[in-house]
Amino acid sequence: MDRYLNNRKIPDVAFPLQNLLSIEEVFGAKDKPNLHILRHHFHGEGRLDIACLLKIVHDTTNLLAQERNVVHVTGVVKVVGAICGQFYDLLKILKQVNFEEGEKCVFLGKYAWDGTFSTETVLYLYAHKLVYPNLVMLLRSQRETRLCSKITFKMECQAKYNLDVYEDFSRSFEHLPLVAIVNKSTICVHGGFSPRALSLKEIDEVHRFQEPPPRGALTDMLWADPDPNFGHETPTTPCFTFNRDRLISVYFTYEAFKNFMKRNNLSCLIRANQPLYDGVPLVPWMDTSAVNERAMLVLTPTMCHVEKFLWATSPYWLPNFEDCLTWSLPFLVHKATLFVSDLLEIMDRDTAASDVKAALKRNQERSNVLSTRTKEQQEQGSLLMIPSRQVMFDMAEEVGEADYDPPSWHESFEGEEEEDKGDKWHALSRLCCPGLANLREDEN
Repeated sequence: MDRYLNNRKIPDVAFPLQNLLSIEEVFGAKDKPNLHILRHHFHGEGRLDIACLLKIVHDTTNLLAQERNVVHVTGVVKVVGAICGQFYDLLKILKQVNFEEGEKCVFLGKYAWDGTFSTETVLYLYAHKLVYPNLVMLLRSQRETRLCSKITFKMECQAKYNLDVYEDFSRSFEHLPLVAIVNKSTICVHGGFSPRALSLKEIDEVHRFQEPPPRGALTDMLWADPDPNFGHETPTTPCFTFNRDRLISVYFTYEAFKNFMKRNNLSCLIRANQPLYDGVPLVPWMDTSAVNERAMLVLTPTMCHVEKFLWATSPYWLPNFEDCLTWSLPFLVHKATLFVSDLLEIMDRDTAASDVKAALKRNQERSNVLSTRTKEQQEQGSLLMIPSRQVMFDMAEEVGEADYDPPSWHESFEGEEEEDKGDKWHALSRLCCPGLANLREDEN
């Protein structure tokens, strides 16, 4: 291992940490994890041993189980949207939250998705929840379900740990709260509203410790979207309609939104279920993140503003968490197949060229044999030579087609004996038109 550590092709890129942190190293003599050690270890692509990982997950699960579906937060609150497994962006986000001074942070879900550091993201957030249980609020999204995490997140758990770890993560996701109320006026939820839970009390009574069913209030909290014509619906549009984009849950109209806000004495909605690449302006009764750069929304009892930050670079993982050999093997097989195919094609061309040359040589030999036989027959006087067809055509062009009357073969044989005439006709026919001569022989 030291040979690889000291012989890096790019010395600036550090080798991933190989040691697995144990419970003693992370927790020490305390009941809470050491965030500084975890931050340094995860930043260097290090991992935990299974016992340490399960302790963080189980302790956080027990803590989340004590919270209600609707959690209430007051003071200076920073709201963060989807993280999507971008651990190195999460580090920059948490740097801007001063937990020591009592600032709070609400995360709207999507911790594990298409990023390649979802396990580090979830574990680091869980560790913050254990250290700051009243300052860090973790809400659930549709990505914290087996339905949506069974591909990318499950694959990552298998590559870095094992499938049992994925099951423990999935059970802990079922304990995440659904809604956060900030400063008694702002509702934070990943999805939207449900026709089956029109008040905060009804939301609090939803059974959340399960996988979301095909329909129901729990599913709508995670999946619902505003109507595509939000704020411009016709008077006959129902308050809730089927969500045709996602093929699950519902659309809620502006009227449904307004009724919910009035019924529960709220004035602002923050959600994180739709990526809007150009951002959206603030609209009446609805507050969304005004920009879709890397940013967080800061809420105080008297004001609201957006804090931006630059994205962070992260180490690269091959697709599907494959190692170099597994990833490159199909490429090598494909290239080897192309090489063999090209080689066979060249060999086929060479073989074809050889066959053509051999055929030409055989034809030349046959022509030479025929020429030799013809000369022998001429010397023996057994073959009557006549002008070639091209010579006759040339003669026709000289005298003109109208004036040229080619002599008949019978005129060429005037004065000959009938028997002689027949022999010469037969020889001439065989020379000029062998097929015709054979035909005449068959007739005879």
